[in-house]
This record gives sequence, C-alpha cells and structure tokens, in this order.
Amino acid sequence: MTVASHVTVFLAIIVALAVGDLATSFHRLMTARARVRWYWPVLVLAAFVLAMLLESYWVDFSIYSDERSLTIAAFFPDVMIRILVFLMAAAILPDSLPRGTVDLRGHYWMQARYFWSLMLLAYAAIFLVFAPRTTEQGVTVISFLEQWWGNILTMAAAAIMIFSRREWLHKLLILMIAAIAIDNFYGQAIG
Repeated sequence: MTVASHVTVFLAIIVALAVGDLATSFHRLMTARARVRWYWPVLVLAAFVLAMLLESYWVDFSIYSDERSLTIAAFFPDVMIRILVFLMAAAILPDSLPRGTVDLRGHYWMQARYFWSLMLLAYAAIFLVFAPRTTEQGVTVISFLEQWWGNILTMAAAAIMIFSRREWLHKLLILMIAAIAIDNFYGQAIG
C-alpha cells in the first residue's frame, strides 16, 4: 500500500463519518418535517459543510499523490482539520429531535458560538497548514491574497459571528460564505 492510499483511506473514513452524520440528521428532520420549523441558514450551512467535506475528499488525492514518506507529526494537522470539519457537521443539524415542534432557528442560536468557533479553528488550521504547502517561493503579497482571499474572509466572518447575535448579520455573512464556497469549489479538479 502506498503512502497516498494509506493516508487518504484514513482521511476518507473521517469524511465519510461526517457525511453520514449529516445525512442521518437530515433524514430525521425530513421524517419529522411536519413538526419542523425550517430555518434556511441552517440548511445553507449544512450544504456548505457537505461541500467542505467533499472538497476535502476530492483534494486529498492531489495532496498526497507524490508522498513517498510521511511522519505522524506531518499527518496530524490534516487529521485535526478533518476532525474539526466533522464536528461542524455534527453541530449544524440536531442529533435528536424533541417531541413536539423542532425549531431549527432555536437550534442554530444554541449552537452558533460553538459552530462558528469550530469554523474559525478549521479555516485557521487550513490556512496555517496548506498556505505554506501550496504557496510558491517568491510569491507577491497580491498573488498570495488572490489565492487565499476566500479563506481569509471566511475566518473574519466566523470571528464576527462568534460574538454577534444580530440575526441579519448572520444571514448576510452566511450568504457571503456560501458565495465564496461556490466560487472556490467551482474550479476544483483532481490532478
């Protein structure tokens, strides 16, 4: 077994568990849909987290395809990033549904600080781990910002939402993050 296949299988397991958690939670909501008070920001964030998981799975092949050896210390940050995204997936939709009405808006506000803290940590880790790996030597500040602008804006938005309780601001920044993600994910290709 090559280093790439060994490493990507382990990371794929974490990603698959997170996708499974999202799918299971969404299934519970759909089976109780008559009792659910839907809240679109939660659904947008669930789709965003799913896209993050798919992107992670998609790019892992490229990241590790040339690896011939890898230390646990070098691999550990990648595992931690996937675990943070797993925790985001677990937090965004309710794990269990109470009797009576299921209020997704209430769930969002109960989980908001936790979710946005996880997102800030995940994006900061992605930035700290992958910026040095993917940025060429001698790159200008402008080209560096062109490559990482979406990550930087997402970190800033997450930091704001950790402390803000303004619903309109959360909705606006969630739409901004979704737009950044669509722009970012549109060009992902293996190889």
